[in-house]
Amino acid sequence: MSRLAGDYWRLPGDIIIEILTRHDDIQKKSHLIKIIAGKGNVLYSIYAYSKSHDTILSGVDKIVDYPLYDKKYEEPYCRLGIVGSCNGLVCIRARLDRICFWNVSTKEHKIVSEVKVHVHDQWKSSWCKYGFGYDIKTQDYKLVRFRCFEDKRLGTQIKVYSLESNSWSSALYMPYTLSLEPRPTALYMSGALHWLTDDSKLLVSFDLGDEIIREVPGPARDSFFDNDSYQYKYVDVLGGCLCIVCVVLGDRGDVWVMKDYGVRESWTKEFTVPWQVIKFDYFRPIGYVGNGKQVLLNIGFKQETNKGNFLVRYNPKRKMATTLKTHDITDPEWRHAYTYQESLFSVLGKKNSVGILHYLEPDQVEQEEATFSEPDHKRRKIAV
Repeated sequence: MSRLAGDYWRLPGDIIIEILTRHDDIQKKSHLIKIIAGKGNVLYSIYAYSKSHDTILSGVDKIVDYPLYDKKYEEPYCRLGIVGSCNGLVCIRARLDRICFWNVSTKEHKIVSEVKVHVHDQWKSSWCKYGFGYDIKTQDYKLVRFRCFEDKRLGTQIKVYSLESNSWSSALYMPYTLSLEPRPTALYMSGALHWLTDDSKLLVSFDLGDEIIREVPGPARDSFFDNDSYQYKYVDVLGGCLCIVCVVLGDRGDVWVMKDYGVRESWTKEFTVPWQVIKFDYFRPIGYVGNGKQVLLNIGFKQETNKGNFLVRYNPKRKMATTLKTHDITDPEWRHAYTYQESLFSVLGKKNSVGILHYLEPDQVEQEEATFSEPDHKRRKIAV
């Protein structure tokens, strides 16, 4: 985990770029998938290689030197979690009041300043959810805090932390509430966070650039949002497309994918995971493998006799699944897993010899190079 850190910073900028470019090319040619996951007060870095008809796990590293690590915070008191991963940075949350942006490769990190709570809000019953992503328009990493009140008449309070300014924006309120369930809620894709409201009746996005809340069209067929047969619905990203995972406990899980963002008619039921093939309480799609014919799933199962989280390679066409062994039976389970990229982007300031543009997709680079306007933190409203 440290091979991109330390001595690299002593090299000239052009050599650093050359090394990272070659490293990135090697990763793409070898189809290396890097996954970070956590449980208790330990993080795991998992390496998976995807071949034409197979996926293997080459190793699992236990990480105990991450920022905010404290060995005294053992289970069940530790609240370590991964908020998200984006363009080389990972956002981790250790306990309820400690969040930081962390570059896994260089070990640099930036602790997020605490949110100031007004006195008259302190005693209102509420819960907080977080989302992490990259603002393509302003070239800035952002953390969004959603504070949902038990009294739904108060709506949800939104505050945005900017890495560039190291500050929180003034509060914005929206009439939607995020679920209290621990499953993923606000997922990042294409410059915006996406989530389902607590009643799973509406798909909503929050643009990190203009800070506008929008309703996103969901599947029109089968009365999707009124289908009460699904016990759980939650948003995720698969193959660069927004998706919704729908679970019927003890029966199946359906994965709906929006092929063309914003177009209702482009939603399609991509595949179904039968419970008879893979026993699960919930699952997250990590990505396509095996020339796109199979999908890597992070499975969560809570039965007393077989409790844990594990990775599965699943072939939707053949309805066949293979559990990928990563731990000995005595090793602890992990929570939600996220893919991540290696980068040399510095979280301590934007005076980098290596810019963020190298780590974005070509279409995102074009957007970045065409964007020079200053961020306007006052433009926040709800668009419906």
